[in-house]
Amino acid sequence: QILERLRTNNSLNLELITHTDARMNPEDALALTSRQANTLQDYFQSKGISPTRIKAIAKGNSELRKFCDGNADCRDEDHRINRRVEFLVYKD
Repeated sequence: QILERLRTNNSLNLELITHTDARMNPEDALALTSRQANTLQDYFQSKGISPTRIKAIAKGNSELRKFCDGNADCRDEDHRINRRVEFLVYKD
């Protein structure tokens, strides 16, 4: 649905933000989400969306929805909540 909206309306832009969970150290988490963000950006570009309309942001594990003190108090479900991609479609 996002791709179709971008294809049919050239005034729309996309910001995608990738996140991971607390189990990785911050540097590795940022590297992982950077690769994910670049892969998503490449996908949209391969489908004909101009790179000037896409902003990819990697957050690593800097913005957790479920804060985990270490990993002891987090269940797999909690980690799943933190691993996400946010898509924001907007007009300039």
